[in-house]
Amino acid sequence: MKIRIISIGKLKKKFILNSLAEYQKKIRPFNVNLEFIELKEGIGKDKNLIIAQEEKIIESKIDSSSYSFVLSVEGKQFSSEDFADNFQNLMNRGNSKFDFYIGGPYGLTREFEEKFNQKFSLSKMTMPHDLVRLFLTEQIYRAFSILNGTEYHK
Repeated sequence: MKIRIISIGKLKKKFILNSLAEYQKKIRPFNVNLEFIELKEGIGKDKNLIIAQEEKIIESKIDSSSYSFVLSVEGKQFSSEDFADNFQNLMNRGNSKFDFYIGGPYGLTREFEEKFNQKFSLSKMTMPHDLVRLFLTEQIYRAFSILNGTEYHK
């Protein structure tokens, strides 16, 4: 199984990078290859122009053979158990590649979000993008821990 987290912007905080690497290592025994792809941020002063640039960059990374999630404030929220069940249902339908897309600080247009298989929200709270990546990665690991009956999720 392959999971990619594709996001706008480059992580700089060492503790986040170290934590992501730790989860990447911990998820391997579940036969999951977790990959992080960082995309260039849009440039300029016009918010709409920046969003358009970032959407074009993201669109170039969309893999039609992967089941795609886009993180969106309007997306569905899951409990950890429901998130695991969602993965299981998708795998039962033959999906083995999953991509999670995270837009830049200004987000993505609602029209662009319709290109993805599922809109997904981690929380109604606003979070820094580096923490979003860490929180998402932890929840992916937790989902596979739940599905495999490990002690991680109590």
